[in-house]
Amino acid sequence: MADQVVWLVGAGVHAAEYAKVLKNLNVKFEVIGRGAESAAKFETNTGHPVHLGGLDNFLSANLLPVDNQSVVAIVTVTIPNLATCTLQLIKHGVNTILLEKPGGRDSGELVEIVRAVEEAEKTGRRMRVRLAYNRRFYASVRKAQELANEDGGITSFIFEFTEWSHIIANLPHPES
Repeated sequence: MADQVVWLVGAGVHAAEYAKVLKNLNVKFEVIGRGAESAAKFETNTGHPVHLGGLDNFLSANLLPVDNQSVVAIVTVTIPNLATCTLQLIKHGVNTILLEKPGGRDSGELVEIVRAVEEAEKTGRRMRVRLAYNRRFYASVRKAQELANEDGGITSFIFEFTEWSHIIANLPHPES
C-alpha cells in the first residue's frame, strides 16, 4: 500500500477508528467530511485534518491519478448516506471501496450498488467493493491465522463474538 492513498469518507466515530488503524499501518489518507462539528471533533481526536464540504466538493476538486488503482475509499458516513457516497465514488472512477455496514438503508440500495459495480465492470474496470466485516483484520485474528498456519492449518474451530445488540439497539440513530 506504499503508493496508495485512502480516501476516508466521513469524519465520525467510525472514521476516527479507521484513522487509528491507517496511522498505525503508515498509510497515507485523506479525510473527507461534511459537517464542521464532526470534522473539528475528528481533528481534535486524531490530529489529522479533514477536507470540509462533503464528497461532492472533494470529488470536483480531486481527479484520480492515471492509475486509479492507487486510490482506495473507505465509506464511513451515516446510514442514509452510505449508498449515495458509494455510488458517487464508483461514478468518479474509484475501483476499490470498503463500505461500512450495513451498506445502505435497505436491500434496494445494495442492489443499486451491485448494478453500478456490474456496469463499471462491463467497461473493463476491475471493481472491488466490499462490505466491511473488519474483524477479519483484527490483530488477534491475524495472529490466530499465523499460529494456525505454523501448526499445519485449521481443521476445526469455534468462535464467539459479543455484539451487545441489546445496547446498540437503544442508541440514537439518524432517521432513514
